[in-house]
Amino acid sequence: MDAAEWKRWIDDLIATGAAETSTLDFKAKPPNLKEPEARKEFLQDIAAFANARGGRIVYGIKEAKGIASQEVAFQENPDTIAQQMLAAVASIEPRITGAQFIPIQRQSGYMLIAEIPQQFTGPFLATMGNEQWFKIRNGLTRANMTHEQIRSAFGARAQTIANLRSWRRARLDELNRHIAGGRMAKVPWGVLHVMPIAAFASPTALDLTNTYPTYSRYPDSRYNLDGRLFQLGNDTRARRMQVFRNGVVETSWPAASKFEGTREGTILSKRAAQETWTGLRNAAATLKHWGLGGPVAVSLALLNASNTELHYEIDHPTKSHHAFVDDEAVFSEEFVDSSDALENGTGTVAKPLMDTLWQVYGLDECTYIAADGTWKLSLEHSTMA
Repeated sequence: MDAAEWKRWIDDLIATGAAETSTLDFKAKPPNLKEPEARKEFLQDIAAFANARGGRIVYGIKEAKGIASQEVAFQENPDTIAQQMLAAVASIEPRITGAQFIPIQRQSGYMLIAEIPQQFTGPFLATMGNEQWFKIRNGLTRANMTHEQIRSAFGARAQTIANLRSWRRARLDELNRHIAGGRMAKVPWGVLHVMPIAAFASPTALDLTNTYPTYSRYPDSRYNLDGRLFQLGNDTRARRMQVFRNGVVETSWPAASKFEGTREGTILSKRAAQETWTGLRNAAATLKHWGLGGPVAVSLALLNASNTELHYEIDHPTKSHHAFVDDEAVFSEEFVDSSDALENGTGTVAKPLMDTLWQVYGLDECTYIAADGTWKLSLEHSTMA
């Protein structure tokens, strides 16, 4: 939400006398994190929301018996407080993804909202010194997690990742069948998957009849059994983007070409970088459009790639070739906090994917992208397309 929407939301809480819930808590003022008891309570509150369904804490609203009764804006610098909170939350393990601490300006001062998205990688352990706590939001309070709740959280995390990997493997097998059967050209293909973790933790179904973003490089689109397919052209070599009903975004493209004297079946590394960059940007916009803002897993694969070589540039026009003999390469997932983080850090997400591609062909790393995610070459599709 933007500043105006947050203001209206807070105004409505106070005007209607909103009640605290399992996902909403009111506190009159932010904690002084230099005080041990205040820091302990803050860490336990955040971990408790993360171990439940996520939620919001509004600092600057006084409550009476769980009902918002009065605005009590504070005068301290809210940006400083937000930075201190972010630093404190970093001590919770495993890392909480997507937590935000949002300063809100009011007529009499400031308020601050702690927003904790629903998590899928718990249980979360709050630690301070030699003390540790597994806390969970239980109704309007926090409680110690039971042994059964802790075991269940560990099991849910493992099952979510297993579901994701099983889905991806089944999808790659399906694409291999499309290539073998001629529905896709019998050439090497690059396949990028951006997978919302939430899609594999609980049933998710997007309403794809709703409006959808437009992509200048995908002028054609149609519904299919999987969801909605965006495509450049109608032949078997067409670059395409599939939005699945569970929220997964898949980009696929012919990865090889005969180029400047190279043989047919040469993987063009610069094209792979361009397609990965643009695919990540399009996926981030798509997920945000449908409100899927939580953590995502990103994976890249090469299909039908046996006996291919990699064409790459270091100092133009120097080119080298290294052979790859396996039929496919499926890279490990990269996990990203949110679609916002994916959009704002496209280069840092693409870097390990491209490094792995180069390593498949016996090279140390992708020289197109610096360690900080900065692109070293001009990419034609470096913006949302």
